[in-house]
Amino acid sequence: MTEYEPGDGETLLIGIDAGSFAIFDRLIEEGHAPNMEALCTGGVAGSLESQVPPWTPSAWPSMYTGTNPGKHGAFGFTGYDGYDWHIVGADHVQEHALWELLDERGLTSVVVNVPMTHPPGDIDGAILPGFMAPEDPNCHPKGLLADVRAAIGDYRVYRSYDVESDDEELTEAEKLVDYRECIRMRGEAYRYLADRFDPDFGFVEFQHTDKLFHEFGGDDWEQVRTVYEALDEQVGALLNARDPERVFIASDHGIGRYDGWQVHVNDILRELGYVETTTDSTAMPSWSPIRDTLREGTTDATDGGSVDGNGDGGNGGEEAVDFAESVAYMRHRSELGVRINREGRDPAGVVPDGEFEAIREEIIAELTDLRAPDGRPVFEDVAPVETYFEGSETDRAVDIITVPRAFDNLLHTELAGEAFTVADNLWNHKRDGMIVAVGNSIDSSESLADAHLFDIAPSVLAALDVPYSDRMDGKVLPVIKNDGEAVAYPEYEGVRPHDSAADNAVKQRLSDLGYLE
Repeated sequence: MTEYEPGDGETLLIGIDAGSFAIFDRLIEEGHAPNMEALCTGGVAGSLESQVPPWTPSAWPSMYTGTNPGKHGAFGFTGYDGYDWHIVGADHVQEHALWELLDERGLTSVVVNVPMTHPPGDIDGAILPGFMAPEDPNCHPKGLLADVRAAIGDYRVYRSYDVESDDEELTEAEKLVDYRECIRMRGEAYRYLADRFDPDFGFVEFQHTDKLFHEFGGDDWEQVRTVYEALDEQVGALLNARDPERVFIASDHGIGRYDGWQVHVNDILRELGYVETTTDSTAMPSWSPIRDTLREGTTDATDGGSVDGNGDGGNGGEEAVDFAESVAYMRHRSELGVRINREGRDPAGVVPDGEFEAIREEIIAELTDLRAPDGRPVFEDVAPVETYFEGSETDRAVDIITVPRAFDNLLHTELAGEAFTVADNLWNHKRDGMIVAVGNSIDSSESLADAHLFDIAPSVLAALDVPYSDRMDGKVLPVIKNDGEAVAYPEYEGVRPHDSAADNAVKQRLSDLGYLE
């Protein structure tokens, strides 16, 4: 495609996990992304600032609700009941998704592979859930997954192989074929469902553009090109098949090399006197590591488990964090923060309310002053959670946000016996994502200079001439010719059913993919 022309189809939002112009600029320059180039040159493109934390299970709900995690309630891969953890899903998101607001106004949506959409809600249209769902997810309407597989052949949420058990049996080239197949499935599934439901709004997300960097890194450009060319092919196929009236492209975060340190936060907190440890697994009935158990296939044990699943110890005499006895600790690295063990809130809280603020300020000061072995600050910001989150769900979050310097240091929760280890060939999330807007009602003369993740939902709604929720934290971007209107929608009442039977299957998948290590 050399040029994009607005059609009479739906408003199409294409989600690219980890999408960044740090990658696409080179692809476009080398001629490997002609369809993305056509959209960028035909409209307006720029950087999209992600949130803190810039991790998939929290950032995508922020995008599709237009609210910060303190309102929608998804802070990372895991949620917590006291010291027990569970995998999060759509049933933990406490705000309306933009397609639910469209449903309120009588508009039809097709949503394919968007993370944190399982279990799906009931809307006019179709929802085929993505990342954080089980491999055979419940869909809306019922029977949709079977219909998709009958129409396009195989359809999977995740790659077909396990990194550990299949690592020596498959070549890298064979693994990349699997990646390209998953990308093809997304495009074909969306086109089938859009033809069937004729939506006003469509949202299709591509996840393997992120997984690539976690499994392979980003130093081999041929690997990156191979996967991203498959994405560009599907973008072109979507445009040709659906003739959308307008197109938005957005990512949940960016991606880049981490040249700093792996920071073992609980080791640091232990040195500072806040973390207590134990080798008695009976003292931590739900916090023992599940990684090996999951990989052995015995996944019928629990809804909850180790707060981190990162090999924290607690079995076989290994030293682990004693959360009930500690003053403060990091639960999971995806939360980017420290939780204080507070009386009256946490089951075995040891910090009285009257001492909470003093302890918090003390920890903030000590972590702010922390230096890595190279003498540079470890953190870009250490602040009370209220600095970043606002809303009724904030009390379930960490108490202190810890933002790594330039997102060049990777935080860990396992006890390593040392505060820092070298970050060797690590690629992970950065806060600079990407946005493209093109088509009818898009003013390409305007700037995207201050575009933020929270702005996507209100901007899409305004482009469709639908009022956005007055609970949204985002704004309508200036590239949208319609300024939009904020109105009160019915408050979210937590009507999505929890699918507890799927939890263990999701834990297995996340463990295999390395997200619970």
